Amino acid sequence: MANEFDNIGSTAYNAYLGLPLLPYTCITHLLSVNEIIFKLLYYTDPDAWNKSNLNPAQKNGMIFQGQEKMEDYNIFMDSGQSDAWTKERTVLCIYPYDIDPINRTIGVVSMAFEVFSHYKINHLSNYTTRTDSIIQQLIKEFNGFDLGEVGKLQFNRGMGGIAQKMSEKGINPYKGKYLIMSTKSGTGIQGTGV
Repeated sequence: MANEFDNIGSTAYNAYLGLPLLPYTCITHLLSVNEIIFKLLYYTDPDAWNKSNLNPAQKNGMIFQGQEKMEDYNIFMDSGQSDAWTKERTVLCIYPYDIDPINRTIGVVSMAFEVFSHYKINHLSNYTTRTDSIIQQLIKEFNGFDLGEVGKLQFNRGMGGIAQKMSEKGINPYKGKYLIMSTKSGTGIQGTGV
């Protein structure tokens, strides 16, 4: 039996409308603020960290946009590639990993940042690895990064949702690491934001 309270807040449901744009938002941020990640993705030699900065066309040319040959690109907006890789490369994948709805209006949105590098090019001349260096730069750039209407990403187990972590993934010759960061999203109600 319906009562007078059944429709209170009936439009307050999180629609997560901006969810498909989250990877692009993160990539756009990186394009403008971080040179080291792009150098480590683009250059394959051990001195990649010490090479010249890339120009905007070179950076944009690294982003996969559905072209036929995936192995010609370094940055993807989802996980996994279906093609066999014949080149020694480093790859960055940024995508929504998980949504943990706390209630009908608020949910924890978790983003995954995966970095894979061919074993032969992973070690750098400054006694670090590409995967660790890129993961550290991702934490630096995105821990506290404001995704706009969605909220600020955090590397913080206290956020709830999927456990915030950095861990290994893959097998040789393409081995890597992934990072999970989250934000609490209470927008997307009545057509706004995520």
